[in-house]
Amino acid sequence: MAFKLKKKSDDRRRSTKKGFKVQNYYTPSTRPIEIDMSSSKRHSKKRADTSTRNYRKFIRNILLAIFIGYVLFMLLALNSQPVIDITSSNTTGITADRYKQPLTSFLKQSIFNTNKITLRSSQIEKDMMRDFPEINSISIRYSFVGRHPEARISIDSIPITYNSNGASYLVTSRGMNVGTIETLPFQKDQILIKDESGVQTSKGNIVLRQVDVDYFIKIKQILNSKNQKVEYFRLTTSQREAELKIVGAPYFVKLYLDDNPLIEMGTYYASIKTIGEGGESPKEYIDVRAGEKVYWK
Repeated sequence: MAFKLKKKSDDRRRSTKKGFKVQNYYTPSTRPIEIDMSSSKRHSKKRADTSTRNYRKFIRNILLAIFIGYVLFMLLALNSQPVIDITSSNTTGITADRYKQPLTSFLKQSIFNTNKITLRSSQIEKDMMRDFPEINSISIRYSFVGRHPEARISIDSIPITYNSNGASYLVTSRGMNVGTIETLPFQKDQILIKDESGVQTSKGNIVLRQVDVDYFIKIKQILNSKNQKVEYFRLTTSQREAELKIVGAPYFVKLYLDDNPLIEMGTYYASIKTIGEGGESPKEYIDVRAGEKVYWK
């Protein structure tokens, strides 16, 4: 059985019933926009509160930074009034007053010396040792919390008065010329050395070997043990030779500086005893430089 398809009409029926207008993304709304004023005020107040808090935090951070900077400045700052400590080995009678004003002047010479980080301690130490040759060592330091530079000074002993070319100088245990006797007039019990060799000297020069200073000190100690005293030593033009004048003796003792002072003085005392036993006594000199052979006149 065959079926016949009926052709569908293209006419579309349109509804005459009134419908609703559909709003979409592209269709502007006709309803008025209502603004929640209370919500806007809350947001404005919140923004104002946040701004105030941020401002207060900023001010607080600034004040904290200023305070920290001030504390660091106070910890690192140095003034120009030093604290001087002279080591207990000092036997010269020199006090800190001798060095305080010069050290203060050196500290004031540079703005770098007002801060612990930039303190030019090495240069100051060199300047002090140049101007004060009796200083054996000096250390410029500072404490973490203190504001005064601290100078620790070690001073050489000054056992010798050295006469040369009409002037008298003070000489340290290292043989260093520290200046004329007027520089440190209170020095006592010095060994007097008269240099007739014509050597020129000035402050800061080495005028004697340290071993020679030790030699003279040892001779003095030996004489003191015999209740005798050194009047002076005389250095002649003869190299490495010296003449000893003993207080109360009319003669000189001729010595050689490279010999052992204990042996030389032992030879001297033995010779004086032998000469005395023969009823004689030296009038000009007794020469112990030749070791076992002694010459006298």
